[in-house]
Amino acid sequence: MGDLWHIEPAHDTSEQLRSAIFNLAQRLASYAGQTDSVVEQLDGLGYALRMESLELSSPRVTGIQLLLTALMRAHDEVNWEDRHQLPAALFGQLLIGVYEVPINDRPALNTGLERLPDEQLIQLFRLIRLARRLIEKMLEPSLAPPEALS
Repeated sequence: MGDLWHIEPAHDTSEQLRSAIFNLAQRLASYAGQTDSVVEQLDGLGYALRMESLELSSPRVTGIQLLLTALMRAHDEVNWEDRHQLPAALFGQLLIGVYEVPINDRPALNTGLERLPDEQLIQLFRLIRLARRLIEKMLEPSLAPPEALS
């Protein structure tokens, strides 16, 4: 896991983690041509999205917007019938591209999203790793996952 998983002790503060998360979110948004849509925050995960500036004009933009809003839990208020499609879209299409090929007796299907290239996938995994660590630091010790307490 090396560089992807390791967090240097000097960068393991809430402020440093938020800054790194913001930078990764901005790089992902930049890949979709939406750099200005990501705004740095001093709390939460370290970023917010300017929803009014997002134009869902392409499969790439839509996919990145879904990823970044899913990490911020922006879909919590969405109707459950619509929200339950999110995991299939994110994991199936964006992360592995499974809808592009037939599997078992299911035909290929285009969900209108673009599979992430490896470079952006690595950025996403690093962002997730840093967000997990930030959340561990924000939780009370009694609520933290067991591996965070060791």
